[in-house]
Amino acid sequence: MEGCRVSMVAPLNGRAVLAALEAREGAGLLDRLIAEEYSRVGLEVLTLDRRMATLPAARLL
Repeated sequence: MEGCRVSMVAPLNGRAVLAALEAREGAGLLDRLIAEEYSRVGLEVLTLDRRMATLPAARLL
């Protein structure tokens, strides 16, 4: 299996965390992780940060 990489470690919230790690523009990593966790439990993030407010699970105050 040369060239094949198998990992035994995966982020708790799967693909959403991997997407947050890959994002290069807009809100920062911690903001993305916070918004994803809130969204996962059905809550909305209220923020004063304009960049964070661009995330689907966040709203600018």
